[in-house]
Amino acid sequence: MNYTVNDAVNILYRCGFETVQDLLNLLRKGGFEVGERALEKKVQILKSGHVVEDQRKYNGRKIYLNQNQLKKVKTELEEAPESSAPRLVAKTKLKYAPRALSMVLRKDGLEFLRIKTVPFMKPFHIRKRIEFARVYD
Repeated sequence: MNYTVNDAVNILYRCGFETVQDLLNLLRKGGFEVGERALEKKVQILKSGHVVEDQRKYNGRKIYLNQNQLKKVKTELEEAPESSAPRLVAKTKLKYAPRALSMVLRKDGLEFLRIKTVPFMKPFHIRKRIEFARVYD
């Protein structure tokens, strides 16, 4: 089960950790990143007797890949790991936006590689590099 920061704060507060510094230390040990001021606001809510809840709501529809679609995407990524999300959408003929597909795949543990473009060396640069190597050899 994946816990949010708010879930962890609620649990730790109920276990008796009521100071901001104690909560901050325990949350950081647990891998949760939260600011001190945000945590102070959460503790104020908890002291008033309420539970800290997530205020954000996802208004878009959830995107699910069934097993066949996920298999198509994974095989395509194995064949060409440098594929971008738009290219994957085009090759697999899925009816998803590239951004949505990349978010779903990131949740499944797959990452897209970013290929850095490096300009080619001109003959002038090659000569300068050889001179440098000879000087510091």
